[in-house]
Amino acid sequence: MSLQDRVRALREKKGWNQSRLAKASEVTRATISRIESGQTKEILSESLKNLAIALGVTMDYLAGRTREHFPADITFLLECHDKLSLHDQLNLINYADFLSQHRRV
Repeated sequence: MSLQDRVRALREKKGWNQSRLAKASEVTRATISRIESGQTKEILSESLKNLAIALGVTMDYLAGRTREHFPADITFLLECHDKLSLHDQLNLINYADFLSQHRRV
C-alpha cells in the first residue's frame, strides 16, 4: 500500500473530506490532494508528522516502513487521545514532543 492509499483510506475511515483533514493536520488541502492523487511521492517530515497525528497513526505506517498502525505499548494513550477534542489532541502531542526533547539522560 502506498502513501497515497494510506492517507486516503485513513481519511475516509474517519469520514473526513480533504478539507477536514487539512484543517486537522495543518497541511494544505492542495498538498493532501497531490498526495492522494499520487503526484507527491515524498513529503516534508513536518507534514508527515501532522498527517500521522491527525489520522491517529505513526509516521512509519504512513511512510510504508511498517504495517503496524502503532506500537502496542501506546494503545492506552491512543484510547485517551481519541476521547479528546482536536485542540486537546494537539496539546497532548505537543506536550509529549516537549517531554521527549527535554528528557533526562
